[in-house]
Order: sequence, then structure tokens, then C-alpha cells
Amino acid sequence: MRSGARTPSGRGHRVASVDQKASAVPYAVDPVLSDRIPTERYFDPDFYRLEVERLWPRVWQMACRLEEIPQQHDFVEYEFLDQSVVVLRTEDMGVRAFENACRHRGVRFVQGRGTCEHGFTCPFHGWCYGPDGTNAGVPRRKTFAEHNLQPGDIDLTPVGAKCSAAARGSTSTTTPRRFASASSPRQPSWTRGGSSRCGRSGGTRLVSL
Repeated sequence: MRSGARTPSGRGHRVASVDQKASAVPYAVDPVLSDRIPTERYFDPDFYRLEVERLWPRVWQMACRLEEIPQQHDFVEYEFLDQSVVVLRTEDMGVRAFENACRHRGVRFVQGRGTCEHGFTCPFHGWCYGPDGTNAGVPRRKTFAEHNLQPGDIDLTPVGAKCSAAARGSTSTTTPRRFASASSPRQPSWTRGGSSRCGRSGGTRLVSL
């Protein structure tokens, strides 16, 4: 009811406006029909751009299943929008994740999955990194100014990683599925870095980024 409208009694009392603002979310889900998702969410380019800007950089990503990286130094690449992340099994059977970009020219240093016994080597100019992400070698090092080769500045950029479980089926007795997750490379810095310890018990696990 707008300001100045008459009340049902007809006495003409002025009342405050109670107009609701339109939803800021396009193609919003009707709360009365919460199981009905507007089809435009699946193909509308503007809605996709909003998801890229406001949703996906702020949520954990299911990067891989731990059975994809069962042994020490196994790795798998996870692609997120225009970003690429490497998920690595550590020596203590934990999980680490790094941006898949050499610190020299930003070239991706791995594709797909594999095993890196001694670390990674960028195919462009041969920069080397240990399994912990630290820089292990710079070809023609003397051609670089020393202030451009400070420890930490030339190490791989870490991405937050954690292990989690999801049950098969819906009963409390089902075997958990274990996953690895990672934070988006675009997330705030508090989600970056570190590693996740993953147990050895049975079931499928997931890594989240």
C-alpha cells in the first residue's frame, strides 16, 4: 500500500509504503515451489556471468576423488572456469593444491594426471618446483636480478585444500565416499595455502578446493 492511500475503513489515514523491492537475484526460485528451478538459470548468459562473479569464486570446489591420487606424489589437474589447479598427494598421504601456473610466465606445468617423484618442471623455460611447491631450480639464474628471485616470490602459489566424505545412498550405515576439495584461486587469501591430512580408512574420498 502506498503512502497516502486510504485504509479499508475509509477514514483516509495516511500509511507508510510497504512495496517490496524486486529480488536482486534474476530468475529467483519461488519459495512456494522450491523444487522448480527456472530454466533460464541453465542457459542465460547474464546469469552465468553473475555465477562466475558472485558464486563460484566464493565456494569450495569438489576437485577430485582420493582414489584418483592413491599414492605419494600422485597429482591430478582440476580446471575451474579459466583457472587450473594441481591437487597433489603428499608424502604423509595428505593433500596439497597449487595454482597450475609457473611463477615465471604463468604457463601451466601439468596436464591431466600423473606422478611427480621429484616435483614439477615447467615445459616453457624449465623452472623446477619440489612436491611442496618450493622453487627448486631456475635455468640461467645469473640472467635474473637477485631481487626477482627471492624465496617465496618464486614458489608455486598454494590453494586451500581439504578432504571430506559423502555417503553412498541415504542410510546412516552406508560407506562414506571421500573427496578432495579446494578453494577457488579467486577466493580471499584466508582460504589459501596449507595442506589437508587425509586418513587411510576405507571408502571413497573427495578433495575439495
